Amino acid sequence: YLSAPGFSSEAGQWARLSIPSISPVAHPFTVMEKLDANVAIFIKVAGTFTQKLADRLNGEDLQDLQMSLRGPWGSRPRFVSPMAFVAGGVGVTPALSLLKSHTGSALFWASRSEALVQNAYPLLPNLHSLSCVKVNGNLVHGQDVASISEWLEKVTEHHAAEGRHTGTIFVCGPARMSEEVRRAVKARGVQWQVHTEEFRFLPEMFQPRRSERPRANITKRKEELSMIPEGVPTYV
Repeated sequence: YLSAPGFSSEAGQWARLSIPSISPVAHPFTVMEKLDANVAIFIKVAGTFTQKLADRLNGEDLQDLQMSLRGPWGSRPRFVSPMAFVAGGVGVTPALSLLKSHTGSALFWASRSEALVQNAYPLLPNLHSLSCVKVNGNLVHGQDVASISEWLEKVTEHHAAEGRHTGTIFVCGPARMSEEVRRAVKARGVQWQVHTEEFRFLPEMFQPRRSERPRANITKRKEELSMIPEGVPTYV
């Protein structure tokens, strides 16, 4: 959790975390939730930046660990109910926030990291009985299915039987996962809209800036946090 009074976001949005002492490049992360003045960001150690951050946070000297959070970016998607979620690995993070406003939705989540599932699984709200969570092909929760296509067939049959013939599938994972979902929805009893988010990280210098958004300087101590307007309005 990061203390960021005034920072406001909606489910499905993301922000850029900048830590100059670790990297000159701000890195994007999904904002999971906002609790009072605290912003929750789930970070998987999977590269140089996140490894250095983990090492610093596990150390004792945090006084000079200055951070800034810029955003949020991304409009909250407008979904057609019912919802179904497909996630690969750390791609489950957008679902962690979106599922809270779509409780009872079915989730297919495949991960190769047991540690990731152990840390993220308790954060999931109540899931549909047709959900499937696997680690390295081994079932952790829900229905044991061989593929996304088989899982989607079961979910589609369920909703069609309930008289629901339109819906949305939210996909966040590698490109091959999105491709499998798009192939699977072509001949089904429900007209699914597929919303896809993929891992495509570009440094901030190559992406449009949202100058109307404020920037929050974040330190280890909450009382040291301040908002820097940079010529634009700040959240209050």
